[in-house]
Amino acid sequence: MIKFRNYLAADYTYVKEILEEAEMFYENWHSEENLNSMIAKDPELVQVAFQDRIVGCILIVPLGVKVAYFFSLAVKKEFRNQGIATNLIKHVEKIMRKKGAVEFGLLASSENNELVSFYKERGFDTSGKNFIYMWK
Repeated sequence: MIKFRNYLAADYTYVKEILEEAEMFYENWHSEENLNSMIAKDPELVQVAFQDRIVGCILIVPLGVKVAYFFSLAVKKEFRNQGIATNLIKHVEKIMRKKGAVEFGLLASSENNELVSFYKERGFDTSGKNFIYMWK
């Protein structure tokens, strides 16, 4: 049975491993220091899925009170296609609705049709535009 809870600092190695496996790990964004600073501000901003070990994660970035951005949703390969990502999304939507959020956003590669379909099947709509993420 998969359960969900707030990320703890002791979970870092497992979360990093999951993000690396999904080719989603970025040193500055996902550093131990950065994740710990997120949970210091609000312990609910990083959520994990677990059974006997951590098998998935998602980060939440509030954009004001009414909008939340979901970031770095990842599930360990051997646990995919079991509804874990879907239930993680539902779990964080519930958390953020209690805080006043009414809209949820995320970025997905427009070239990854399977991923776009996954999110559409879960109620997300697309902007219809191709974007690239830029940072410095």
